[in-house]
Amino acid sequence: MKLIGRLNVGNETTKIYTRSDGMYYDRDGVLITRDTMEYFALCLNSPWNDTNCTIKSVKRIDSEYRATTAVICYDFIDVEAYGYGRTKESAEYNCNELIKTIQKEYNKKDLAF
Repeated sequence: MKLIGRLNVGNETTKIYTRSDGMYYDRDGVLITRDTMEYFALCLNSPWNDTNCTIKSVKRIDSEYRATTAVICYDFIDVEAYGYGRTKESAEYNCNELIKTIQKEYNKKDLAF
């Protein structure tokens, strides 16, 4: 399984993983509920404000790069989405594509807080 995101609400953190089947799981391999994925998508689409609340970064982890899009949503709520690649550019592209895929599936009406 590959870590593709993290949802922090207060003191509770949900790490989101995927397998080759395209479904989303927790660290124990239990399928993440649709409600949780919809909330994750909503949070990704809801930066607290337009400046300084969406942070993008790329770092090398072992033999690949991991791009991160972190969104500060509201008091005690933040999310991160991750994309991986052999180059910084491919990791950034994969992160952006992951966010688009999640929005398309779980936030079809493009809702935000």
